[in-house]
Amino acid sequence: MESLLATADGALYQRLAIWLVNAREEDIASYWNGYREKEKRGPDIINLVFLNWTRLNPKGAINATAGSEDERFPWWAWACHDPRGSLAAATAIGRERVNNVVSGIGEFHPAWLREHFKEIPKGSAGIAVAAAAKWDDLQAPLESLKFMKENGRSAPPGTLRALARQDPWAAVDWVKQNPGEPNVLGGQFQDPMQVVIETMADAHPEALERLAEQTPSGEAKLRMESALFGNLAKTDPEAALEQVKSTTVPRIAAERYATLGQSFVTSDPEQAFELAKALFTACPDALYTVAMAQTPGITANSGAAIPGVHDFTASLMSKDPARLLEMTGGLPEDASGRSSFATLSFQWANRDLLAYTNWVNQQPAGILRDKGANVIMHGLEQKGNHAEALEWARSMTDGDLHLGNVLRDWKQKDADAASNWLESSDLPAGQKAELKASIQNRQ
Repeated sequence: MESLLATADGALYQRLAIWLVNAREEDIASYWNGYREKEKRGPDIINLVFLNWTRLNPKGAINATAGSEDERFPWWAWACHDPRGSLAAATAIGRERVNNVVSGIGEFHPAWLREHFKEIPKGSAGIAVAAAAKWDDLQAPLESLKFMKENGRSAPPGTLRALARQDPWAAVDWVKQNPGEPNVLGGQFQDPMQVVIETMADAHPEALERLAEQTPSGEAKLRMESALFGNLAKTDPEAALEQVKSTTVPRIAAERYATLGQSFVTSDPEQAFELAKALFTACPDALYTVAMAQTPGITANSGAAIPGVHDFTASLMSKDPARLLEMTGGLPEDASGRSSFATLSFQWANRDLLAYTNWVNQQPAGILRDKGANVIMHGLEQKGNHAEALEWARSMTDGDLHLGNVLRDWKQKDADAASNWLESSDLPAGQKAELKASIQNRQ
């Protein structure tokens, strides 16, 4: 006991749990008398103590905390061992103790709560339901989902996953019958149908395959096929590779190459880079693809990132950024100058500008070096290092255009510094005059 009391909470839980299994009530009481005097006490440790104490003597545990701020713990813990008895005792005392007990009932006995819900005082019913929603119900997920809906709450996604593992068709029916019922856990939204699809792909791929065959073309079908491919990539990579090679839609091919490639990043980086090469061959604009619609007077962009592509390329960038840039350097740009090469270059430059600069300096004169220099120039300009940005502009094949743009930006921020640089530069007199006129005429 002395060594346990001297142990910090971070290393205490497992040791204390083992000790409590065979501890006598008087031992637990003695330990509590020492622990409660600590300045910093963790709620998990307090819960553990009273879960074991109330297993032996709930009234003794309650008496030990009577009148203190810790009194709620033994009432909550008592509900774990005796939901009916603890509720009856708490009801005889008052609302606060009832709230403690129903919180424990909701956490430890969700089935009992559903069966005896009418016995819970109305003012405490919401607390009981909230407590039941804290943990996934792996035993009776469908009953839990129905109960939560009847009482205005969403069950945690793990409960829906449990239903999908237990009865995939029941899970599909539940989601279809309850549209617009989001599952929120830890502040993150999770689409219910996506939860079911992902679980079916892992636990019941044959059922998901039948569901996909029955589903008309559209977003839902694509999500099912994507999940099935993800499972195939884990279980049979060779079959997955053959499937992706026959995929004709560029976006879908890119998503599947990314899914398959991600599985090889650690185990076989060479294969992962080969799959990345195939990805960009199939869909050169995979990192920035956007659909554009034009009508008279209106241009609208729509679309979303291709799932998995950014994560896959980020993994490869952490392995060998130079190799990935060399692979994408020859890919085309769109009308606004975007390219996969530029996207990846900015990522590397933002993470490690020195390493990226060294790589650019090693490139021979030509389009790849110009593209790299352009990225560095913009990065320096954004950081306010206009003088360095201008030197990189001068190094490019089409440097005259970039010189004017950087000087104009600098002039807006510090006109004297921009003018002094231009006057003191070793540029030809004619070029100086043109640049001076340019930055004066375009404010």
